[in-house]
Amino acid sequence: MKFIAYNVRQDEQNYFEKWAKENAVPVKLVTEELTDENLPLAKGYDAVISFQTGVYPSDLFDKLASYGVK
Repeated sequence: MKFIAYNVRQDEQNYFEKWAKENAVPVKLVTEELTDENLPLAKGYDAVISFQTGVYPSDLFDKLASYGVK
């Protein structure tokens, strides 16, 4: 299992890295919010973590599914 996390703040990075190491789970950290432009970064990952408020367009979930994100 591999995760990609969007909108990760600098003060959160150490926690993600520690968790990833302790659980032997690769986690890619992206500081920007999840958008259509950076959505392709999720290709090859099993799950997406995104800490942001607002409405996600429904086609975003279709695109994630087409990338194999569960």
